[in-house]
Amino acid sequence: MDPVSLAVGVVMTVIAGAGGEVGRRLIDGAGGLARRTPWGRRGVPRNAEERQELGRALRRRAQADPGFARELRVLAYGAASRLAQAAAPQTLPLLTTHFTNRTHTLSSCTEVAERPGPRTVEITGPPGIGKSAAGAEWGLRNGERFPDGRIWIELGDPAESLGRCLRQLGVQPDELPVTLQDRTDLYRTMVTDRKLLIVLDNAGSLAQIEPFLTPAAGVMIIVTARRPVTGLTGLRGAHPVPLTELSPQSATELLTLMIGAERATAELAAFQTVISRLRGSPEALCSMGQHLMAEPGLPLSEIVREFADHDRRGEGQAMTDDDPVRIAADAAYRALSPEAARVCRTVAVRPWPSLSAAAAAAAAGISEGEARLLLAELAAVRLLETGPAEGEGRRYRFRDTVRQYVERVAQREDGVQAMAQVVRRTVRHYLSFAVEADYCALPDRWHLGPLYARCKERDRKYPTSKDALEALRAERDSLAEAVRAAVDCGEDELVWQLCEAMWALHLKVGFHQQGVPALLEGVRAAGRQPQVASRMRTHLAFLLMWRGQYADAQREFSAVAAAEAAAGRKRGYATAVESLGLLCLRQWHWEEAERLFREALETVGTIGADEEGRADVPRARALLAHHIGRALRGQGRHEEAIIQLQDARRQLRALDDRYNEIRVLTTVAEARLAMDGAAAAIGPLDDALAAMADQGAGVQQAEVAVLRAGCAHELGDPAEERYLRTALKIYEGNGDTAAADRMRAQLDALG
Repeated sequence: MDPVSLAVGVVMTVIAGAGGEVGRRLIDGAGGLARRTPWGRRGVPRNAEERQELGRALRRRAQADPGFARELRVLAYGAASRLAQAAAPQTLPLLTTHFTNRTHTLSSCTEVAERPGPRTVEITGPPGIGKSAAGAEWGLRNGERFPDGRIWIELGDPAESLGRCLRQLGVQPDELPVTLQDRTDLYRTMVTDRKLLIVLDNAGSLAQIEPFLTPAAGVMIIVTARRPVTGLTGLRGAHPVPLTELSPQSATELLTLMIGAERATAELAAFQTVISRLRGSPEALCSMGQHLMAEPGLPLSEIVREFADHDRRGEGQAMTDDDPVRIAADAAYRALSPEAARVCRTVAVRPWPSLSAAAAAAAAGISEGEARLLLAELAAVRLLETGPAEGEGRRYRFRDTVRQYVERVAQREDGVQAMAQVVRRTVRHYLSFAVEADYCALPDRWHLGPLYARCKERDRKYPTSKDALEALRAERDSLAEAVRAAVDCGEDELVWQLCEAMWALHLKVGFHQQGVPALLEGVRAAGRQPQVASRMRTHLAFLLMWRGQYADAQREFSAVAAAEAAAGRKRGYATAVESLGLLCLRQWHWEEAERLFREALETVGTIGADEEGRADVPRARALLAHHIGRALRGQGRHEEAIIQLQDARRQLRALDDRYNEIRVLTTVAEARLAMDGAAAAIGPLDDALAAMADQGAGVQQAEVAVLRAGCAHELGDPAEERYLRTALKIYEGNGDTAAADRMRAQLDALG
């Protein structure tokens, strides 16, 4: 692909929905360029067709104007991480070490894999039959077929599932397109020439699967589902592979493999009863095997008596159940120590996506050390699955059927009120965790929740903002479930406080799709607390804006502005007007953005010495000066923009706000680039890098170094390599493998 076409492609994918500082820079720059083409003042493209039209306009102008082409190339330089070949992801789980006798299933997958063109397999069967294990096992055995990666996706919301896949392929969270269609387009572009296996686990509808279907000849997809997905085999040509229970011979082989032939034959009649009762369910057999391995002295005849006790407990009650998975779970549960059984019940009362020792400790009211040991006991008998260490440590989760069984036991043994108290304790744990991480990630912002006050009085738990954001990212699904749990418990105060504490996650990491429903609940939960309601609606509006729902975002921002004006809160009104200006910037409505920023600046200037928000005035003025400079730059008024930006820099330097000072210097460089070319941008970029010298390496420093390398590239300056290596070192230090791969690719291109 020629450099101009690549640059246009990068800019178009960014416009589709990138966030973060890099996305802001590219969107601002693309808007200024668009204004100099026949696209003119139409604003940001609203759909794929309009993006294609703008892309053609940019390409034609670049072909006719070398200066324009250089500016476009510098703008896109180093930002093509979405299109880079990231390291091959390997995320298939090691589900079992006792995989037995699915020869037909594995050979069916192999047969499909050897066909030409796109290949899709659908493995179906009831819960516990081994669908996930079959898909993972085939993938693990056939790694050589897929040198570009083997990816495991647990399906849910289609946009979120596809986002997880794109992140595994190397797309950073703040670079993800917003809409499902744009994510689908990007995914299909990225996999075009790759040899990949993608396993889609636990499908419930064709809508969850369709975004992953691709004409790419190198991609194979394995879908697991409880029942055939309507339209997947007939309309989409998937090869069906139904799974049934293991034969008695295979079931005997599996359980014997786990407990040993001597133990199986010592009580042959009881062993055969166990095999018969578990009805060839691999999950039930493995669970029973783990239970027996954990209790080497337990007679098999005792298991048979437990089956009879299970039947008697269920007679005439809703607990009647001959599902083999739950029968095995019942046997394992009855053998637990009282402490482990209580923890098992407490963590089963909500469908938590994953569990850490800290969350289990809060739920059960015990120490984290005790919880860690008891969770390991539950995992040893397969009541819990063990996942990788992430966020707060080792992760565990229930299989759906097992959790539902334990939840019913909890209802019977503990009662509804006790279960509700467990949920409230767990929600408060997640709130406390989120507040601390959010404060470490964004300590300078204004907070409403009462728990933030204690964060100022003690040492930070997370050494860096990056550590805090990683912790929030790891718990994002559990935090979303905590919001739902607080709603179900009627705890509105906890609902809005959780939503506020997830702001750094949404602002810095993404997951906007997940955040919108939570914030809708936050708006409702705010009730008659005007400031809280304004905060919730403001956060919601930003998420809507980042998702491209501009009309909805404008409605929310305008409602906040009206409420703050009616209450006479000048600082709140100025913030709402500033937010409306940022929405205009996002849409390339530069003149209206400038007007709104100047109105906000005027309002801030009227805040008296004894009025709320007075302490925020100097920083607010400096940030608004930067925003005005961005709006002027978008209008092509570069000289005015530079004067405004230099004023913003002076104010931020007086406040010792290095982060925002460097952002301003980057905007100055971009304005000088547009006005006078790459050589004119070098000075402010070098100033920005010098300002960072005493702050250590950081992502922002790396991005400025990349922009500096882009200018050097256009000038034929050998310093390009030095700046790329600076960025590479920073990305490697931060563990950002996708960005590091991007830098290596550009260094390779230099020879």
